[in-house]
Amino acid sequence: MPDCSCCGGASFKPFFEFGLLPRTGFYLTDGNPSDVPKAQLNLEYCTTCGFIRQVHDAMTKIDYAEVERGTAQQLPHYTDDIIQSIVDEGLSPHDLIIEVGCNDGSFLKALRAKGFDNLAGVEPSVSLSQSAGANGFRVEAFPLTPINAKLIVDKYGLADAVVCRHTLEHVPVPEDLITAIAKLLKPNGICVIEVPDTDWIITQLFVHEIWDEHVSYFRPSSLNLLMQRHGLEASKLSTIRFRDTQNLVCFARNGGEAASANIGQDQSTLADIADCSTRWAAMVDKLQTAIAKAPRPIVAIGASHIQINFLNFAGLADQVDWMIDDDPRKSGRRAPIGAGVSILSTAEAIENISSGTVLKTAFPYPAWMDKITKAMALKGVITIDPFDLG
Repeated sequence: MPDCSCCGGASFKPFFEFGLLPRTGFYLTDGNPSDVPKAQLNLEYCTTCGFIRQVHDAMTKIDYAEVERGTAQQLPHYTDDIIQSIVDEGLSPHDLIIEVGCNDGSFLKALRAKGFDNLAGVEPSVSLSQSAGANGFRVEAFPLTPINAKLIVDKYGLADAVVCRHTLEHVPVPEDLITAIAKLLKPNGICVIEVPDTDWIITQLFVHEIWDEHVSYFRPSSLNLLMQRHGLEASKLSTIRFRDTQNLVCFARNGGEAASANIGQDQSTLADIADCSTRWAAMVDKLQTAIAKAPRPIVAIGASHIQINFLNFAGLADQVDWMIDDDPRKSGRRAPIGAGVSILSTAEAIENISSGTVLKTAFPYPAWMDKITKAMALKGVITIDPFDLG
């Protein structure tokens, strides 16, 4: 097994072992849930720095050239704050900014709206790179590797800044991506890295945030160590809430001096990481007991990867009778859990379900959940909040 990407440590212990599960992001119109691709989802943690990764020999392999999921609806409320921080670092409108994993160009559009006009992107997805190109951006349609970094520099020159948002956690060898980013940058150039904060999973017991597409999981200290090992010295590393999650946003300089006073601190300890699976099992036991006593049908709110993960991880895939989701790509189809669970829109669920139990599993959307549970309570449908079982 490879050593730790962040600290170089060689000692890992199991974090979670979920085994073979359906890949998320697939929905059924016809066919059997067994037709959906499956992947092993087993994780381990570094006993030195707490970096978490999928077990290397069974790591999920994805061809991102085929991914078509745009992220225009997922730009966080603090996007303008990130851009203002880039301005505060001294960049001018004509400085070269390259976004790694630019998806459909949503963040590049936000940069352009703030006056930046020398922008380029790197995006392996064929369809998403075309979407970004259609918006007037120069996009290289391949994954960023140390070799491809040289091709980009030969074409555009060294970048004044590189932005890499929610991409690092997807790559199987994070040190290769960080090495490539450093190669793109001018000496003392700015790097902005954004990833999910794994401390949030551990301290809040939000195990549903584990995802088959995420192969690497960082805390502030492990992310800082990874960057330091490759010449990127963090000057600011912040934790920022977004909906029901929390993200790390790190600003660093290529070969610059570290400002340790501005580096975020870990909220979880190695003992918390080691104990996470035990605490999760205790919560799942309470939830399974509550559902066994609850009136049917059992209805889960939300049908995204978060809810599908939660139900699979909690051993409830065969207990749920309906799911609710208003995304037109999901509503009217079936989620690939159990025997294939039908997905209703909110309106259909409120109109047609007059008994049973609703699970509050649309974790990032409390207002939506309240709308559904209040309407169904008028019909006598009860509600279970998995994180409020005492």
